Amino acid sequence: MKYKVKISNLSFDIEFESVEDKPSRPEKPEPPVIEPPIIPEIPDRTILNLDEILTGEEGSIYRLPESMNNKWVTVRCSGNIKPTIRGIIGENTFLQFESWDKAPTQLIDLEGVNDFFIRGIQFVCPPDRPIRTACPDKEVFGWKRETVTQGKFAWIDAPEVLDKDLMTYGLCRFGYSSDTNSDIYLIGKGLNHNGYNFTQIKNPYEGNLFLCLQDIRQHNPIIRGPQSHYYTPTDFQIKISVEKGVAKIISENTFDQILTWAGYNNGNQRSILHFDRFVYDISEEQLIDNKTLRLDMNELQAGDVIDKGRVTRKQVDFTRQTNWSYEIEDSPEDLSRTFPEGTYYAYIIYKGNAGFSNGHVNESTPFGHPEVLLSQGYGWSWYNESFSGYIENFQGSGYFRNSGGGKTKGLTIRNSSFGKNPPTATTDHDMPQECADFIDLVESL
Repeated sequence: MKYKVKISNLSFDIEFESVEDKPSRPEKPEPPVIEPPIIPEIPDRTILNLDEILTGEEGSIYRLPESMNNKWVTVRCSGNIKPTIRGIIGENTFLQFESWDKAPTQLIDLEGVNDFFIRGIQFVCPPDRPIRTACPDKEVFGWKRETVTQGKFAWIDAPEVLDKDLMTYGLCRFGYSSDTNSDIYLIGKGLNHNGYNFTQIKNPYEGNLFLCLQDIRQHNPIIRGPQSHYYTPTDFQIKISVEKGVAKIISENTFDQILTWAGYNNGNQRSILHFDRFVYDISEEQLIDNKTLRLDMNELQAGDVIDKGRVTRKQVDFTRQTNWSYEIEDSPEDLSRTFPEGTYYAYIIYKGNAGFSNGHVNESTPFGHPEVLLSQGYGWSWYNESFSGYIENFQGSGYFRNSGGGKTKGLTIRNSSFGKNPPTATTDHDMPQECADFIDLVESL
């Protein structure tokens, strides 16, 4: 007896019909694959409008022209596009944004979408990052809370960018579970990522957001402990000359190496100059130019003796009501303050979401102490709450930030390696069949 297998649309409904026993019936039409017209060879740097592609004929699949196979193509996208098509296919195609001000943080908003995929395409950030530390993260997918209740979203076969100074887009910015009985599958297979924040999973409900990763390579090494990463270094060692309360950089560095998108010393970000046993704020008000800082001589340092006593500890003020908090002990000593003069090796430091993790800086804190340099903000390889999922052959580096929040239906990890703080496997199950079927379908198109 002979059978035929029919795949309907992208829903994986499989029907088995006996060809000999049943009369034939009309096939349901497959979603159209938009084949571009025959056109002359496209130059390597042709500008592609991703907005127009993603909002094309509803339910269709868009295939990039063959002339873009194995090519680098300049792309434009306004960001957070809600797609009407079902997927986009390339062939070893590199889509690169032409400038940082035209590179959106998130490309696609999956609100209200049930299924979507990308295959054979890599998204590349522009060269020459204007911000070296706390560089803005870039991701392909994302959605707001309660805007996706079910679905399958896949990115498959993103080729490797050999120039590791070029950052690529991560898989997903904010992706949320839903307060429903349906499941959401976020899928990555065959991806090569240069950068950090590969995923940022929020799983506040019943663990129905599944992260399924297979054959992933992520380049985001820690270049110096504890958490200064390749793409987002949190500190730079410099050399300064201090005279009459003014610190001038005399090495090939500038203060704006630690400039963030929020400026200096704003919000939960701190910008600090550290040399010897001293720590000073770096702020717009104190900067004379990008190599010269007027030290705030009103800042106390550990070891100073004031009318209230001896300063024993100095710490970042976590309340942000003031820049610093101090511990002061009674002392019979005469009043004294230390105002540095001379040439020093120093660090300029960006600290995000962090004070001095050992609690303070005191007189015996050595120059360059790891806890003074530590920054917990930005640079992590991913930032996920507890999540459900399946991970196989994931090769990553850097610090993996795993939040204590979230709910899970179990996480399986096989043949994978992470950097610091790896996730913990809780089950040993195969990839969910829904993910495997969707991957098979996308790879067959």
